[in-house]
This record gives sequence, structure tokens and C-alpha cells, in this order.
Amino acid sequence: MSQSRSGPREALETRTRRASKSAPDARGERVAALTIVGHPLAARIGDCATLFGLSAGEVVNLSRTAPGFSRPEGGASTPLADPFLSRSPLASLERRGAAVTLKLERADAHVVVGGHVVSREVTFSASDLDEGVVIELADRCALLLHNVDAVPGRKPPAFDLVGESDATRRLRRDIARLAATDLRVLIRGETGTGKELVARAIHAASSRATGPFVAVNMALVQPALAASALFGRVRGAFSGAVADHEGHMALAHKGTLFLDEIGDTDATVQGMLLRAIETGEVMRVGDRRARTVDVRLITATDADLETAVEQGRFREPLLHRISELSLRVPPLRERRDDIGRLAVSFLRDVLSADEQAKLLDAEIGEHPWLSSATLARLARAPWTGNVRQLRNVVRQLAVLCREESEFRLVPDVENALRTPPSVEKKTAADELLTTRALDPPAKEAPREKSKKPHEYTDEQILEALEKTGWKRAAAADLLGIARSSLYALIAEKKLVRTHDLARPDIERALQAHGGDLKKAAAELRVSEHGLKLRIQSLGGLGHS
Repeated sequence: MSQSRSGPREALETRTRRASKSAPDARGERVAALTIVGHPLAARIGDCATLFGLSAGEVVNLSRTAPGFSRPEGGASTPLADPFLSRSPLASLERRGAAVTLKLERADAHVVVGGHVVSREVTFSASDLDEGVVIELADRCALLLHNVDAVPGRKPPAFDLVGESDATRRLRRDIARLAATDLRVLIRGETGTGKELVARAIHAASSRATGPFVAVNMALVQPALAASALFGRVRGAFSGAVADHEGHMALAHKGTLFLDEIGDTDATVQGMLLRAIETGEVMRVGDRRARTVDVRLITATDADLETAVEQGRFREPLLHRISELSLRVPPLRERRDDIGRLAVSFLRDVLSADEQAKLLDAEIGEHPWLSSATLARLARAPWTGNVRQLRNVVRQLAVLCREESEFRLVPDVENALRTPPSVEKKTAADELLTTRALDPPAKEAPREKSKKPHEYTDEQILEALEKTGWKRAAAADLLGIARSSLYALIAEKKLVRTHDLARPDIERALQAHGGDLKKAAAELRVSEHGLKLRIQSLGGLGHS
């Protein structure tokens, strides 16, 4: 009887399938994956390739035709398929122990990692992969190299949450579990992570979905008016009380009361809340009779309530009452593969409102509006303000760029995205990116840190382009300005050209240099890669 022969990759995939069937929520083995965060086609952003072969010792090539990426909801595997991206591998990924090494496969390949141009190879540690590393290919596509759960688990309902990261899927599963109970929930998470959206999702999926959802920001409740605001008042209870008023708790009867920023609640108000929670009764200001209310309480905070209890700023009994169940909303840095998906969602909202959605639905062109470099920059940002900050940035850029040729960063937004010194963190990959692995342009041409893009002369810009082989991304790094700013200067000053190079000009330059593409590119003031793309767009040379 013949025996099937399966390699290590097939064995890993088999283990994964078996684990998926026996333990749908397991979170054991982690594997490397690539998620598209930037692509000329908005519909491709968020597609993912789980690199089981990399874990099994295979080398993964990065090119137009490999690897294959699938939609989060499943379906056929499709490569990047950008006709302006090389078919032959630009770079490759190889597993070395717990680390992964990216190596250039072509001398003329333009690959950027973490905002720095790769000159040979760079190695990423397991912690780097947990955080996510942004890889840009030839200014066309941007990929996030990161670890994912080998067993993704069953897919829960979306709950109106955008994203398909492991962290987002786990959050959805937690929402489903908590919605099935009527216990009080404390939602924890940094500012801007979407705690109210999660609270609304719990309510909408619960047995109280047909009841009201009442949201209150406790940081804005003044102690003197707290009793009236929360529990209501009767007419004439105090000066200015000209009519009866139902408080927030009564308005949430048979539904959900969401108290946001619970950690900022005044000490006096905390006592009022504690009694109402314990008794289930409220008494309107000026009334003589208490009323029973039926509400599910959900609270949220970005504060450390345990420390607040130790410091006497928050009542311990209240903490115990509001946290029968606890739920943590992950920060955006823990779901970095969702940044591209979120950005496209926010972009589509703004552009559709202005009837400009066609910008996202255009076919692949040599100069797409949806800039991969901009999306890569967004994917690398620290996002201390989380999803709210990302939404605001994308909306601002959409408004500013909808009449422009490219979705690009503006200086004010670029400065806002820089990592604050208080949260700056240097990983092992960062060390490599600033030493042996990448070109160190800052050492070649020291510059004034405060210099603005328009303060550079034409000669300085051309000198930077010449030093970097007319590679615009590398020249921008050399000058210390945003890549989008350099593109704008080049277009404004008409310093170089690529897409409008005529066939006779190219043939003349090649003939003058004996067919040497690199020298011809230097004479024509374009990168070697750019010249190749132009020749391809002309259908090749030598046919006239």
C-alpha cells in the first residue's frame, strides 16, 4: 500500500485545520503573514497571505505574481497583479529561527522598510513581527509583515466594526459572549479606540436591543446638577425647574445606560450611583417616592481605576459593582493590519458624500490617486489617538486631496503623525534599519533639520536625485522631507520626467551609452526602474 508523502508545510496546514475543527477559539500557534495596506486598487487593501510555507522553511518571493493574497471572508488567492510591478522577485523572505530576514533579489529593486530604503537585507525579530513591519515595493504596493493566529477561530458577526485583524475578531467574539448576559460591563481601552461603539454593539446584540440606549459622558456631569441629570426632577424642585424631567436612568428603562469616562465621575456622584445600582431605585429631585428602573449598566474608561481606588479618587465598592464583566478594546497599534481597511472605509465615506468615490474605484494606472506611500506612512504611525485620530487624519486628507492627482500627506498632518518622545520605542528592527541593513542618507549630506520643502533650491533637489540614482523616495529621505512633498516639488518645478519620455529620447540615450540602462537613465534624469517601466509602457524598443 502506498504511503502519501507530505512535506513540513502540508503538515503544518493539516495541524491547523484539525485544530480549527476541534478548538474554534484556540489561540496557540502564530505564523507570519502579509497584509496589503497599500495598493492602486482600493478593493485589494486588507487582502492577506498567511505564510505557512515560511514557517515550513520555504522562501517567499515578493513580486507582481507572488505570493497569493485572499480576502478576509475567503475566496480565491490572487497575487498583487500590479502591471507596473516587476514579475521577477524584488525581495524574498526567509525564516531564520524565530526571526524573518528580508533580502533584496535585484540590485535595482526599490524596497523600503519602516520608511528606510533597503540596501541588502534586514532581519526582523519575533517582537517586530508582533508589532508589524511595513514593506513598500517600488512605490506601488505596501505590505504589513506581521504574526497572526494560525487558527483564526470561528468568524463572529461584524457588529458594524471595521477590521479583520485577530484582535478585532477576538473583540467581536467577546461582544457576542457579553451580549448574551444581562450583567454589568466595564469597557476598558485607550482614548479613541471606540468604546462607545463597542457598548452600542453589546446593546444591539442583547435581549434589550428593542429598548433605548442612553449614553452619558460622566466627565461633563456637574456635581451640583448630577442628581437631576441622572435621576430626574419634578417641577418646582429648585429655581429653574419649570417642568418635570426624566433622568438618564429612567430614560434607559428596559434598555441600556452607557456611562462613559466613569473614572472622571465626581466623588459625590459616585455615591449616588452606588446606591442606585445597589437598590435599582431612583428618586427624582423634589419627589417623595422612589421608582424602580430596569436598566443594564455599561461603563467605560481609559483610566486605571485600581490606582484611583488606592489613591482614594474612586470608590472600591462602585468598581466592584460596575465590573461584573470586563472587556478590553485593543489600541490601533495592536491591530495594525486594520489600518488600511479603516483608512479605505473612512475615505469612501467622505468621497461618497461628495460623489467622488470614483477616485477609489479607478483602474490601475501609472500614477494612481490612492498613494501606496501615504497608506504605508499611515500604517507606520504610532496613533496615540487610535481609530478616532486615524479617522480625523483620513477625512482631512480626503478633503484636501480630492481635487489633487494623489492622496498624499500635507506637512501639518505629517508632523502630527510623528511619534511623541514619551512613547518612542526602538525595536531590534529599528537598530538594523539604521545600521548595516539600509542606506544612511543622513550621513551623506547633513542638512538643517528645520528646513522646509520649498526652501530647497532646484540645484539641491537635483543633486539629491542624482546621488540616489534618481530614486525619488531615497532623495526625499536624503533631503529629510516627506516623499509626497518631493513629488509635489518635482511636478511644480518640472525638474524630471518619466511618463512623458518619448521613444526617440530613450533610444538616443541608450545608443549613446551602448545600451547601458543605468547610464541612459542618469542622462534622462530618471531612475533605472522608472526607465524600465516607461520602456514597458511603450511596448518595448527597437520596433519603430
